[in-house]
This record gives sequence, C-alpha cells and structure tokens, in this order.
Amino acid sequence: EIYTLSLHDALPIYAIAQVAKTAKRGAIAEGLHIVKVAAAARPGVNVQRGVLTISYAPQGGPSARPSSLAIARALEAAL
Repeated sequence: EIYTLSLHDALPIYAIAQVAKTAKRGAIAEGLHIVKVAAAARPGVNVQRGVLTISYAPQGGPSARPSSLAIARALEAAL
C-alpha cells in the first residue's frame, strides 16, 4: 500500500536522520533493520534486535506520539 506521509508519519524518519548525522551512523546502518509505527494505548519507543517500534495513541492527536528527540535518544542508547 502506498500513501502520502503526513508530518506525524515523517517524524520517525527525521529522528533517524538526525542520529545518522552523529558518529553512530555505522551502528545505525548495521543495527537497525525494521521501523514499525503502531497504534497503542500510549506513546512510546522501543528498540530490540534491530527493530525500532514507535507507538502512538491515535485519539490523542499530535501530542500522543513520541518526540523526535525521544526517538533519537532511544536509538542512540540501543545502538
């Protein structure tokens, strides 16, 4: 399925790009294989075994998603 990215959808991509500018670029390329964006009861970020899962709460609007800074920090800590 192909769809147009909203700003909400594009934020995880922005966060990954920000971390990729750091010295950990190689670690991201080696360690991150899948990015999942999923609806959940509350927002969150999880990185396990090369999978970045970004959870958002659909009913909460833009504030019900993790910030790009939170995503970047989770990536830096995990990789």
